[in-house]
Amino acid sequence: MSVFFLNSYMDFEDYTTPIKAYMEDRFIFKGVPGLGKQIKMYIKENTVELADSLLGFSRAEEYEFMSVDNNIQDLHLFKGGFYFEVFFMLDAQKETYTRVVFLFLDLFGKLGGVFELLNASLGLLIGFFAKNVLLFSMFKRLYHTEKEDELNRPNKEFSNLHIITNNNNNNG
Repeated sequence: MSVFFLNSYMDFEDYTTPIKAYMEDRFIFKGVPGLGKQIKMYIKENTVELADSLLGFSRAEEYEFMSVDNNIQDLHLFKGGFYFEVFFMLDAQKETYTRVVFLFLDLFGKLGGVFELLNASLGLLIGFFAKNVLLFSMFKRLYHTEKEDELNRPNKEFSNLHIITNNNNNNG
């Protein structure tokens, strides 16, 4: 005598269909005269909570499935032929499976927090621009150029300063 039934389990590695089914074939019995076989199969209610979002803002998906985990087998002696009994009972225990994906915010928390990450990235960006501004101002002072017409024209500020100093020397 063989008993086959469809059993279910939770596959933590599969993100598309996490509840899998398989054919259970562990109950194979040979009939012996004068010996009876009794099996109590406990059907367990299982709940699955899946939090697979990488951002963590969506609600967890919940699924329910039934599985046969426990069984009790008894042998009974009696006169006559043989018999085989199977009892299906609802198990008092319930199991909850939970799968939570490591989120980006968890990664930031491990690295030092969101604010520290923003502070570091903005610091690098501002440092890049500040370095370039410094280099450009140094190059401007180092390689000072003037247009040709400015070279032929006298410097007004220097000539005005020279006139003022000459007037002060003549008065005093």
